Amino acid sequence: MLPTLPNEVLSTIFSHLMTENEKHCLGFQHLGDITKVRLVCRLWNELASKHLFRTLALHNDIDTMTSWFYHWHRLIGSKTVADAAHRITIESAAEDWQGSCHKDSWPASWEESGKWPAFVSAIERIYDMPNLDAIEVRFTSCCAGRDTDRQPWGDVEVADPELTATRLYTLSAVTEAIEKRATRPKMTTIRELVLDNLQNMPLPNTIASSVLHNIQRLHIRILSESYGKLHPDEERPDLIHREELRRFPCYLQNKLLPSVANQLVELTISGKHWGSIPGEFNGKGLSFPNLRTLTLDGFDILRKDQFQWIVEQKTLMVLHLHNCTIAAYCHVQHPEFSRWNVDLQGWSKVNALSLGPFVGWYENNLRWDTVFHSIRESLPLLRRFSFDRKPWAVYFRHDTCPFPGQLELRYLAFSGRWFEPPRLHYHERSELQKSMPRLVDESLAKAEKPDSQALEKLLQTVRDRRDGPKS
Repeated sequence: MLPTLPNEVLSTIFSHLMTENEKHCLGFQHLGDITKVRLVCRLWNELASKHLFRTLALHNDIDTMTSWFYHWHRLIGSKTVADAAHRITIESAAEDWQGSCHKDSWPASWEESGKWPAFVSAIERIYDMPNLDAIEVRFTSCCAGRDTDRQPWGDVEVADPELTATRLYTLSAVTEAIEKRATRPKMTTIRELVLDNLQNMPLPNTIASSVLHNIQRLHIRILSESYGKLHPDEERPDLIHREELRRFPCYLQNKLLPSVANQLVELTISGKHWGSIPGEFNGKGLSFPNLRTLTLDGFDILRKDQFQWIVEQKTLMVLHLHNCTIAAYCHVQHPEFSRWNVDLQGWSKVNALSLGPFVGWYENNLRWDTVFHSIRESLPLLRRFSFDRKPWAVYFRHDTCPFPGQLELRYLAFSGRWFEPPRLHYHERSELQKSMPRLVDESLAKAEKPDSQALEKLLQTVRDRRDGPKS
């Protein structure tokens, strides 16, 4: 490489020596290329270090806990590292392959009263990072609600969840550190916040107001109660009745999001089957006057008006819909639906004579082509749009694992839990699919062509806006 290249060019070249996934500091990384560059000369070391240490990760595992976070303190003790840091990720705890939280090395005072001086001291090292502008708090992937039953099947082993209390203790420590850092001179303002695996419970007002202060880019991945990574949804029908699933969407819509609506330019909300049953999120009353980018993941739609709040955000330039579905069929159950206040306005009851004993099935006439047309016509500034099945690890963490295509699994059915309706080419069907009304296959098959055409028309429209008029 020529030594006369400008520093800006060298820095740009060095930035490509790390993948986007590596820049997120996920687990142990092999960063051979960028580290070798640092050995060439002082200038290259200085330029490469700004990329290598742009994101720092405070790991909370057995090794770091037993050493009182010694290596973390030593790392931040380097002015080069501290000055290069623009983003920090803070792990609240470590988990095993099953999803169980490692608690054995925690001091007893952490669970009892939220006191863990070593961990809090490690978090407070953000005081020494003058250029920090983003913070991620990564919680573990297993939590338990207020009315949890961790032994639903007798002797079957389930994951040991991270406690709600310690999750809040971690977030409280982060909040206090942010507030104290803001009082120091020559410190950047933290504008971006990622809450990864945020448990679906309302945050205390003191924490919410402080941690969201000045935040312009907010990314939330919602976590609901589970029995661990070994137990998929079909093995946990009892969890649909957890009160958190019903109450959290209301809290999100009426308290958390309105508190930051005026300041947000970017918003990500990710979850699993959130927004309809058993708790509805319809966005009514929400207005984001400065929002440019909106990403929704796992959002289930019962009615067209549930999507209206999105197309009312006229400032949107980027809209990503990942794993979003329309509920096409629903088996109404009582008293659950009355207690959940499920709104099926516009749905029609399927002819009971053709159903035998299954008299509770209802059909939704809303299809994706209607939604795609609404987006195209209502968001005049939209320049980028995506509709796919990408998981959080791919679209947010930039993992390279494969994922299904655009129009896969865009319709779901509900009967005690969410599941995929049968399709014409399926030869084997689950018991839930067999229980559904006849002609479901044909009804959804008819939507294939108009959905595909409407999506392509929308994508072409945003491409034309982005590329400008052709000469």
